[in-house]
Amino acid sequence: MKTESPLRVAHVVSGMVAGGIETWLMHVLRHVDQNRIQMDFFVNVEGLSHYDTEIRARGARVIRCRSPRNPLAFGRSLVAGLRDHGPYDVVHSHLDHYSGFVMGLAKCAGVPMRVAHSHSDTSRAQAAARGLRRIYLYSAKRAISRWATHGLANGATAGNSLFPAWGADERWRVHHCAVDLEAYRKSESPRRLRASLGLPPDGLLLCHVGGFREPKNHRFVLEIARSVFLQNREARLLLVGDGKLRAEIESYAHQLGIHERVIFAGVVSNVAEHLLACDGFLLPSLWEGLPLAAVEAQAAGLPCVIATTVTPAVAVVDDLVQLLPIAAPAQTWATTILEMTSGERLVTPEAAFASVERSVFNIGTAIAELEDFYFSGCERGDTGSG
Repeated sequence: MKTESPLRVAHVVSGMVAGGIETWLMHVLRHVDQNRIQMDFFVNVEGLSHYDTEIRARGARVIRCRSPRNPLAFGRSLVAGLRDHGPYDVVHSHLDHYSGFVMGLAKCAGVPMRVAHSHSDTSRAQAAARGLRRIYLYSAKRAISRWATHGLANGATAGNSLFPAWGADERWRVHHCAVDLEAYRKSESPRRLRASLGLPPDGLLLCHVGGFREPKNHRFVLEIARSVFLQNREARLLLVGDGKLRAEIESYAHQLGIHERVIFAGVVSNVAEHLLACDGFLLPSLWEGLPLAAVEAQAAGLPCVIATTVTPAVAVVDDLVQLLPIAAPAQTWATTILEMTSGERLVTPEAAFASVERSVFNIGTAIAELEDFYFSGCERGDTGSG
């Protein structure tokens, strides 16, 4: 490896939409030392995605591949892209089990360091798989084991769900994704944002941040909110995010008769301001890796009620987090968040922010760790078993 030239990293992701993985990658792009590491993004969605313009403005490239629904066409386009725009030192894939195929393609393209990244605990979905799906998942894990030189996971549960011999194979390790905390220093006025949303300055405002996808369990979020509204007439729910299930969730809010008290904010560029304007955070996910939105909520000083399906490592500020099972009734969730948001807080917003700032979820700490990971991996060379 030529240390005088920047290390070149190709991230493989569906599209640079405003999701959790993609937002973390943007944190990395904004903070990484580009004299040491240069990043490009290989995507397979058509049209302009949320972060594409900023990526190009920062000197990185968005390189389009064919759809993975046609594996042959996708494979040809990815290998051609890696060769035409390379050479790359690292391919870092964020495509769950499909990363096994990506790792093999990167090997064919001559990329020495090939990283598969597990961002979510998919063990529940895997256990329910049958027939061809089950065969695919088994084959994908075998491909990752054969072709990946390294593997990262948000936590042990996410790692165990994707990587064979997790805990025994030295190639696999935990890497904590992180957030830029600068926006949580309360430089903006929460009252101003509430006013822009047409909300009173002091009423209880609960929130959820996440794409409208099955794992986020938005139906249950609405059911919790309905139980809260029965006990607090002034309460409102703020939903930040977008996705293919949004229309269905909006319809369900109408069915429950609470649509006038639910704000669908969509994708926003100032998530921190929205969280700082709220009083409590709900995350009843069916499955997760380590959701950074929950870390950000704690940085904003919000009491959080989170499902036990989420790794306990998400609780950076213990006094702000209560874990509840998904099977608990919506009324139990509602009572818990109401108790946590009433009366005197156990921890001040300033103390909560300081705790998150000292944690592994601070982008400065995580970037240094990621840079060391890339450079040490490249120095070791191609260590895949294939």
